[in-house]
Amino acid sequence: MLREEWRNAREAKLLRRDELLARGSGIAGVRHDRIYRELRRKQRGFAVRMLHLERAMNRKRAREK
Repeated sequence: MLREEWRNAREAKLLRRDELLARGSGIAGVRHDRIYRELRRKQRGFAVRMLHLERAMNRKRAREK
């Protein structure tokens, strides 16, 4: 479920980047775009949550062995 949300956030972020670049904004302009930054934060939040879940799962598996 988290991976799907991460993929959706990533896709939206990349679409926004391509849209801004097509309008003529440089990469610095893309990075300063409010919507792009929000999408980047959202994607990073999902990535961190996935990392924490994976660590917990790996610890649990290691204890079972």
